[in-house]
Amino acid sequence: MSVKSSREAFQIKFHYVNCLRFIFVLFFCSLSTVNAEGDPGISEQAVVTGWYVGPMYGVTEIRGKNVLSAGIEAALKIKQQYYIGLLFGGLSDQVENTDRNMNYSGLIAGLIIRPKNRLHYSVDLSIGGGTLPIVGQQDPDPDTYTFIRPRFNINFTLNQISQIKLSISYRTVTDITYSALSEDDLSGAEVTLGFMFGRF
Repeated sequence: MSVKSSREAFQIKFHYVNCLRFIFVLFFCSLSTVNAEGDPGISEQAVVTGWYVGPMYGVTEIRGKNVLSAGIEAALKIKQQYYIGLLFGGLSDQVENTDRNMNYSGLIAGLIIRPKNRLHYSVDLSIGGGTLPIVGQQDPDPDTYTFIRPRFNINFTLNQISQIKLSISYRTVTDITYSALSEDDLSGAEVTLGFMFGRF
């Protein structure tokens, strides 16, 4: 494997560590949304107006077949209408007819439509990369890929600390270093259901 692909694999692994760090940072950043009197309301001057973190479970298309996926998403809300964050996850099983799994991590940025409504919508874009490690083996230098994923979300806020998110997206994969899989093999639609916890 080339030096370039080795460097890409290291960068992907670095993303996973940053994801875990980011989740803890969210809890501390959320303190800025509480005013000096301890009132739970949001200050009009606050830039960070909320945060969330939670699991996402779904069905996605890989090599023309539907497979289960799972991941974690975490983000900061900016001025109640925007959000930026990180996500990571993968398939619940190996890619069909191969000995490879499929993991990913990346950045996410989105816009919230009618954020004050209990039932509201959002659109976002995710950009990142992933690895294709060999299932059941230590793979110090796994093959890699990059992806871009636009997504539409229907969000239902249960209360100030929990929300349900139903999402429809399409993942476009490029720059695969594993020759047995093509870009079309790993690109596909995905439907997910998420359970978010934080400050809404």
